[in-house]
Amino acid sequence: MISIQHAQRLVENVLQELEKKSLCHLKIMEGEIIEFKYGWIFFYQSEEFVVTGNEDAMVGGNAPIIVDKFNATTHITGTRYGENFYLDKYCKFRDNIKKFYEEIG
Repeated sequence: MISIQHAQRLVENVLQELEKKSLCHLKIMEGEIIEFKYGWIFFYQSEEFVVTGNEDAMVGGNAPIIVDKFNATTHITGTRYGENFYLDKYCKFRDNIKKFYEEIG
């Protein structure tokens, strides 16, 4: 089982990859992390927004990232539904990740 600090490092690695396609630096919204049965769901925004609160610096399409604390995997969710939808689907299909991604479309 991994710690939340390890999970944050995993998400930071994902954000570094996402930054290659974006025009800004991305940062975890520390106060918005949700813990659930199998791990955590992380939310992120532009670093400028996280640091300054400048809403003009917000980015769209930033799907939350699930980190499984038992197997240290990361899963980018979606933006169509709220986080509870993605958490419910993950809990239901955790042992069949292909089905998870099919379900969340």
